[in-house]
Amino acid sequence: MSSTFQYYGGKTPQLNTRWIQALVRSSNSVGGLEIVPEPPAAPLPAAEPAL
Repeated sequence: MSSTFQYYGGKTPQLNTRWIQALVRSSNSVGGLEIVPEPPAAPLPAAEPAL
């Protein structure tokens, strides 16, 4: 089954990759997909200083 999302507005939404990974692990288990709590998002990498 595939899912499609439509977002309105000028801002691109941020997806919590840790949560997506947890959902994927759950879906690949014997019990199938279980909705798990959303963990804190990973911190964004620091920008490199301009030279």
